[in-house]
Amino acid sequence: MDYIDKATKWSVKENEARSQMGELLEMPSGIYPGSQDRLNVLAQSRIGTHLSDITKQKISQSLTGRHLSKETKKKLSLAKKGPKNHNYGSPLSEEHRNNISLSLTGRHHTEETRKKMSESQKGPKNHNYGKPLLKETKKKISLAKKGTPCSEETRKKLSLACRGPNNPNYGKPLSEETKKKVSASVQRAWDRKKRQQLCRKEYYQKNRKKLLAYQKKIHDDNREEYNNYYRKRKLDRIDVIFEMFGYSVEEFDRMGVALN
Repeated sequence: MDYIDKATKWSVKENEARSQMGELLEMPSGIYPGSQDRLNVLAQSRIGTHLSDITKQKISQSLTGRHLSKETKKKLSLAKKGPKNHNYGSPLSEEHRNNISLSLTGRHHTEETRKKMSESQKGPKNHNYGKPLLKETKKKISLAKKGTPCSEETRKKLSLACRGPNNPNYGKPLSEETKKKVSASVQRAWDRKKRQQLCRKEYYQKNRKKLLAYQKKIHDDNREEYNNYYRKRKLDRIDVIFEMFGYSVEEFDRMGVALN
């Protein structure tokens, strides 16, 4: 009987505690701690609330040194893939991207972290390992990089990064076979250049009259443009002389000097 009395008293106290908890959390009737409905109400009540810095530090300290197993990582990855991800189908806004960019500016990885990242992407671990780029992909990369020259600072960094022991060919003399290939390729380039010069010379000698006539026709059709162009070149050349004598171009024109 004593055991039954204690059990009934305990159940009464537990029910009172649950009711008080429900009043504190402003839960509707029928919801008790531990149920899914309680968790939903808790989640809704915490929307818009933020943890304090002290709480964040406590959580960080409690989690330091703890590592998830591979199985747990796989489960977490699968749980957030595709439509299960809260950002699925909703691209980030420009404001959100700018905020992320500003929060990451000035932050640099340590040497240890860089080494780990490098080793994790080497060899068969790399997603592009054994997959040569397609011609279309190479063209896209080439077009994307055209018209964007490197700054002087970037060039200096690249030059320093490939000097001395950092160069992949440092301390590796060229073999005789490689030297022959380089020599042959340079010789082919010079031969091609000579052939082009000879072809131009022969073409000009054969069609000299036609070319001169064509050039004269273009000059006659665009005489005003040519005159303006040569006038501008003359003015650009003698601007320095005008400045030396203290005259401007307009004053020189008013003096009646023919510049054409």
